[in-house]
Amino acid sequence: MTTNAEVQQPTPSSATRYEEVPSRSMWKYFKECMTTKYFRFRGRARRKEFFGFLVIYYALAILCFLIGGLFSLINEEAVMVGVVPFAILTVATIIPSIAVEVRRFHDIGRGGGWIFIACVPYIGWIIALIMWCVDSEYENRFGDSPKYKKVDANTSADTVGQPTQDMQAVLPSNKQDK
Repeated sequence: MTTNAEVQQPTPSSATRYEEVPSRSMWKYFKECMTTKYFRFRGRARRKEFFGFLVIYYALAILCFLIGGLFSLINEEAVMVGVVPFAILTVATIIPSIAVEVRRFHDIGRGGGWIFIACVPYIGWIIALIMWCVDSEYENRFGDSPKYKKVDANTSADTVGQPTQDMQAVLPSNKQDK
């Protein structure tokens, strides 16, 4: 019987070590999705990139409606002031939002077609949400992990920066000849 952790996260071989790559802010992930990764459906997106994109998008959407609400208090005919920026935001982010969702499914080892799981009535969005929350796989057919980088198994944290035995044979000794 397998445990839930075994299904979600494959264990790397004993010869391979992984270190977590430092993450960036959610705003930087959103900016990257809107610029350099606008049409990128290949590759992988870690959880922070995916949820960072969603959080910033929804924060901007709420801001659009708040602005519209404030203007509608001033003038009842100005209700559209918040709807127009929201429509522009939605049109501008529809392709990157699909792309980051496809890359998120790639990160957990699933194909891009899994984005349609959210279309299943009643439970589809719950299944998608659970899948989006699954941790990154170390390696899969979609490329290297954006969260973990492979580290040489012979290198440990206390030996980083220290010369190896091969290097010590070539380096001059610190002993002074008198």
